[in-house]
Amino acid sequence: MIWHLYFASKLGLAAQDLLHLQVWLNFPLALIAYWPLPRRRWRLARALLAWPAALALVLHEAGIGLSGRLLLQLGQLSGFSSGYALELGLRLLDVHALPALVVLLLTCLWLNRWLRLDVLLCLALLTLPLSNVLQRVVEAGASEVEARTAAPGGPAMDPQAKVRDFWQGEQQRSYPFAPGRQPPFDVVLLHVCSLSWDDLDALGLGGRDVFGRFDLVFDQFNSVTSYSGPSMLRLMRANCGQMPHDTLYKPAPDRCGLLQQLHLAGYQVQAYLNHDGQFDGFAEALQGETTVRIQTPVRWPGTPAAMKAFDGSPIAGDHAALTAWRTSLSASAPPQALYYNTVTLHDGNRVPDAPALDMMDSYRQRLEVLLHDIDRFIGDIERSGRPTLVVLMPEHGAALRKGAQHIAGLRETPWPEITRVPVAVKLIGLDAQRPADLVHPIRVSGPTSYLSFAALLTDLMAQSDPWQVLRAAPQALPRVAFVSDNGETLVTLDEKAMWLRTASSGWQHLSQPEAPAPRTHREEP
Repeated sequence: MIWHLYFASKLGLAAQDLLHLQVWLNFPLALIAYWPLPRRRWRLARALLAWPAALALVLHEAGIGLSGRLLLQLGQLSGFSSGYALELGLRLLDVHALPALVVLLLTCLWLNRWLRLDVLLCLALLTLPLSNVLQRVVEAGASEVEARTAAPGGPAMDPQAKVRDFWQGEQQRSYPFAPGRQPPFDVVLLHVCSLSWDDLDALGLGGRDVFGRFDLVFDQFNSVTSYSGPSMLRLMRANCGQMPHDTLYKPAPDRCGLLQQLHLAGYQVQAYLNHDGQFDGFAEALQGETTVRIQTPVRWPGTPAAMKAFDGSPIAGDHAALTAWRTSLSASAPPQALYYNTVTLHDGNRVPDAPALDMMDSYRQRLEVLLHDIDRFIGDIERSGRPTLVVLMPEHGAALRKGAQHIAGLRETPWPEITRVPVAVKLIGLDAQRPADLVHPIRVSGPTSYLSFAALLTDLMAQSDPWQVLRAAPQALPRVAFVSDNGETLVTLDEKAMWLRTASSGWQHLSQPEAPAPRTHREEP
């Protein structure tokens, strides 16, 4: 009966185009599952082999590839708290589909009294999906021809060649900092886990200027990856053009290292986390990118942890952690460069003694706390009068909405909804030079990424008038084509087409990308 439910539900989902049923894989699986075996030992061995294959098949048909990264994440489930593991399990179930599942079960039980459901389902696997398969083949062929043809008689569009040319071009670009000059301000990099423009839209905040206190905002900044570790490595190598995922785990030239470049430019570099950095070896990977000691201030004397992480480890409040760093500086301290990583918004975090909330409400609450803490931190620096450049840079989005990934919180594929993140820049302590007409944040609307940020930082450190640098940024900053890369999974898009590459399916033309919605009521010239 379990196999009846498995195949019948897949046929129903395929009929609604919610699942791309692979007939040539399902029919052999059905033959293996239904073939009569006389001995119990053989049936047990079949179950142990068939059910993992059935699970992998349905994930593949749902568009969730079993890449090495996802398997690694599944292997880390033992480190999750029991409450978070249960929550992840419940997300796999759609409560709206439960009544249909009950009806399907009762129908199978009734039909099984009169018909051979195994034979009926095998025939259905062969016949019913054929029309849908043929329709999708025709549509896919038409869309592929349309996407590959740049113009009548023009050259065909090859996504693999496009990405290869992109990487070759990026290897030629770099923005090292000029050494020997006294830095004009401190640099504070707030690397925030799990925040994208799509997450703000999901909360109804996309039309509001959440970052109105900042001086410059990137509207189409691509974080490239949908995981924290690779995102940190990409930021640490921001001074060079975008690298393929595998290159991140090889030694990089000194001209590419952000913290090394800041040190050579005259900064005293520090690294702080508001978590212990143990999950997925984050602190160890960060240590490999810098020689400074990494502070993990998860608790201060007499101060309890602000919340518990998804694995049960403590997380410090962001304002408390940032204040501890700021107050450790003397008035005569040399120019500082701080890398600060926060997981306050990470999926599964819980505030102690607070009522349990669903994913969306919990995220909204923690986002309000984070933004409030950052606002307080900026106010503290403003009152101190110490010239400082504060940069809010998310690692990746939280995938609050199911979207193309089908499961909220799943970040295996670096969709634009996950990697387009709101990067914001704030200059503090230079208000005497601030132009009177500079009221709203300046918006950088073109496609950008880490190299664009490095170019901005280079100009701010080299030019005497930072406000002129910000005004020129929308036109002057280098553009970076959209290529998101998790290694085995890659997404690239332009104004004409979006392509997805997976290890199992190769390149697939998906759809025409929609233009990003405006993020502000007014854009500075």
